[in-house]
Formats: sequence, C-alpha cells, structure tokens
Amino acid sequence: MGIVTTLPGTTLARGEVLPGTPLIDAATGGEVRVWDFRGRTALVLCFLHLACEACERFAAGLAEAESEIRLTGACAFAVLREPAPSALPVFVDGDGDASRRFLGPEGALPTILVADRYAAAWESYPVLGHDFPPASEIVGDLWHLATMCEECGIMAWE
Repeated sequence: MGIVTTLPGTTLARGEVLPGTPLIDAATGGEVRVWDFRGRTALVLCFLHLACEACERFAAGLAEAESEIRLTGACAFAVLREPAPSALPVFVDGDGDASRRFLGPEGALPTILVADRYAAAWESYPVLGHDFPPASEIVGDLWHLATMCEECGIMAWE
C-alpha cells in the first residue's frame, strides 16, 4: 500500500471525498454542502480573507474566467467567514468549521481547493503571501477533470 499524502494546505488526500460540512449560501441564506453538487459539477472552493484586496483581485480574475469554467462543467465559489461582496458567489463558513475540516486546525487561509464532480479533492493551492495561481492554471485543472477517463484517470486524447 502506498503512502497517502495530503494535498498542500489541506487535510485531504487526492481522491478523498470532501467533508459534508454545512455552509450558508450568501445569496439565498440557505444551507448548502459540497455533497449537494456530487455527480453534477466540479467545484473550486476559494477560502479567502474578508476585505482583502489581493483576495478580491484573485476572485475577480477567476470570475472573468466564469464562461470557461462553466464549459468544463464546474462552478467556483468564495468561502468567507461572513457574508461580504465578492466577484464570486459566496458560501459563508461562519464558525470556521469547514475551513478547519478542509484545511486543518488553523484553517489556513487563503487556499484554493479544486474538487471533481464527485466531491473528491483533486488539487489545492495554498496561497502564501497572497501569491495566487493564475486563473488559467485552475481552469486547466478543470479541463483535465472534464476530459479524463473516469475509470482510469487517463486524459481522453492520450
């Protein structure tokens, strides 16, 4: 049996199903869980700082790529500790439980987490010093997920 390592900045191994921790959809006020998207869409969860210019610039850049993100069959969300304006739709993690369960006891922020359409962790980007990855890199991950064989993981064109 191989060694299981966690994705950087998270408590999750690649392929591990994300916890079903409830979040609040800031637009509706209703409870939502990443499991609500299982079998339908890949997710990009952007655990960001509130009122942070660098985090908001990243969210705006990712929002600009929304049409391409949707082409891959995915959705992107900002996960914030309280409702706040954002270029991305917002999920609220008021008590920090989701941050702790996905990212660890410290709930290290900011971190970008990409999950496949089965809510399994695929890739993570812990953002040290607010050095965010380009939106194109995240979109590339989503295209990889959208075009790989579900049984063997090999890209469809390989």
